[in-house]
Amino acid sequence: VHAGLAENVLDTLPPDLLDFLLTTSICERLCGGLAAAVSGRPRGQAILEDLERLDLFLRPLDDNREWFRYHHLFAGYLRQRLERDHGEKVVGLHRTASAWFAEHELYSEAVTHALNAGDGRAAVDLVENQAMSLVEHSRMATLLALVNKLPKPLLADRPNLHIAIAWANCLLQRSAQAQVSLDL
Repeated sequence: VHAGLAENVLDTLPPDLLDFLLTTSICERLCGGLAAAVSGRPRGQAILEDLERLDLFLRPLDDNREWFRYHHLFAGYLRQRLERDHGEKVVGLHRTASAWFAEHELYSEAVTHALNAGDGRAAVDLVENQAMSLVEHSRMATLLALVNKLPKPLLADRPNLHIAIAWANCLLQRSAQAQVSLDL
């Protein structure tokens, strides 16, 4: 999607639709509820379906048309324009997205958006709060993948998280890694 083309397309849209595109562009994928939460517009699913019908660089990710994604070049352009025109909104949008994903137990995306909001502590809190539950539900790899996303310096004073990491590594028969967590 050429920037000039994107600019021309966007300039023809009603302001509320343009705002919807800009605010929702912070998400790698969208569903109706998430789009509504981030954009502040109640009809998230209907708007996504309208955008798809208008052929506005939005493609469905599943047969039920529940999840969508903007074409990556178009999304990149939207994010640049959001940063340029409404830079002050970006942190709040990421916080809203993080909260929505956490509420729906999509922790990887919740952590990513917390980090994108510049809130490393919130990201660590999210993982720490879910850590033992993930271990108990045999989702050790999920826990360890989440931990790998986190800024290492923020893990120092989190003994409960280290205990969960040690459990995950024990259950995966990785005794050396488990010992590292226990030492921490």
